[in-house]
Amino acid sequence: MSDEPAEAGAVIRLLVAEDTRILRETLVTLFSLEVVAQVAAGTGIVPAALEHRPDVALLDIGMPGADGLSAAVELARRLPDCKVVVLTALETPDNRRRAAAAGVSGFLLKGVPAATLIDAVRSAARPAGFRQPG
Repeated sequence: MSDEPAEAGAVIRLLVAEDTRILRETLVTLFSLEVVAQVAAGTGIVPAALEHRPDVALLDIGMPGADGLSAAVELARRLPDCKVVVLTALETPDNRRRAAAAGVSGFLLKGVPAATLIDAVRSAARPAGFRQPG
């Protein structure tokens, strides 16, 4: 990843990992010009990331095969330039703790406005990264 900031018009290479088809397809449409890969199972996250080299991986936690937080740990080890933003309905203290330990750049609940999600992905792509307060 370059040291240039990800500005509003910059192309960000994005991997979307979400097991719910309608939500995954909506997220892909939302980021239509930026998505380089999408997966429906947690076991596909790391292989897709290694193949497509996204700048940011947008990961759900509760996915079949492997959870998104386990994938985030593996991405940090194998593809450290890929930042992770978690988008989940599973907000628990344990998930927040695991996300922090995995070094994710953002942790958002699925009820956030689309503009917040877009800002989180763009911010994560910047060298300084994104941190959700709280």
